[in-house]
Amino acid sequence: LTSADAVMTRRQDVRTQMGEVIGLLPTLDTPVPSTVTRTTRRDGYRIEHLIFESLPGLKVTAAVYVPDGPGPFPAVLGTAGHADEGKASATYQHVWVSLARRGFVVLAYDPPGQGERFEYLDPVTGRSRVGAGTREHMMTGLQVLLTGRTIAAYMVQDGRRALDYLRARPDVDATRIAVAGNSGGGTQAALLGASEPRLAAVVASCYITSWSDMWLTPGPQDSEQILPGFLTRGLDFADFAVAAAPRGFLVSSAIQDYFPIAGSRGASTELRAIYDALGAPDRLARVENDAPHGWSQPLREGAYRALGAWLGRPGQPDTEAPVTPEPVEALRSTPTGQLVS
Repeated sequence: LTSADAVMTRRQDVRTQMGEVIGLLPTLDTPVPSTVTRTTRRDGYRIEHLIFESLPGLKVTAAVYVPDGPGPFPAVLGTAGHADEGKASATYQHVWVSLARRGFVVLAYDPPGQGERFEYLDPVTGRSRVGAGTREHMMTGLQVLLTGRTIAAYMVQDGRRALDYLRARPDVDATRIAVAGNSGGGTQAALLGASEPRLAAVVASCYITSWSDMWLTPGPQDSEQILPGFLTRGLDFADFAVAAAPRGFLVSSAIQDYFPIAGSRGASTELRAIYDALGAPDRLARVENDAPHGWSQPLREGAYRALGAWLGRPGQPDTEAPVTPEPVEALRSTPTGQLVS
């Protein structure tokens, strides 16, 4: 892929193939049903506790971090990794708050089976009957395969409707919206970036590698990370960025990760030639840190730099100021903190 025409042809093919293996749901052009249940004031920003519907009756719990001052602001969809706390994970709160302080609206939402969204809620114990996080994803994911779709399709749908919600807000610049996430959130960011052309940029942390490196260590992953026919169709991790090109794409990697660093570096090398062919070398970035799997501070700071450059917020501090995470209960959107979608 050495010419712009060849890359554009490959990009369209990848987008089509991705949509088919994910089993994308039809897009909706109706307003997003949503309710702000309450608002929490903090120094320099406020948190709007939100419930919106990604499909009729399918409710998503979220927190919207809104900077003080006049808008419209650039915005970021915050996709949570596989922490049981979902959007309220302390690590992820560092990102949401730090971005809000830098002048971004952040919509951070719970994936199915995490945070306040239990698909298999035991009303007596108030806990998931199968276990939160990846265990719920696997339980739902195997059933969804029988319909010809994947659980990834419903996660993409959550992101699409979250994007619809942001674009309808008068304090958000609809042309400057990105998605950012780590681990399982990096998966969701990559899936959404490949499926949603309205996004301006993608930050995928601790996810992008190559299947040849991934296969033996650690091997296949969670349900939304295994797309039937993906390898048969000649797809690989780098193709998530090919589908998004030439929009901003940050490959963020931990050197000691179980998502192999060799595959991540190889993907970045492959993508460098593709972005060069499109005349957009400044829209591809890479950051890595010598640490285990996780959104460590150097990787988070790399995300702030990339998003600042791509979404028109340059000149922000390079370093992350201290953040005091909210207790999980303080970020609940629902009265009980648990919602059956």
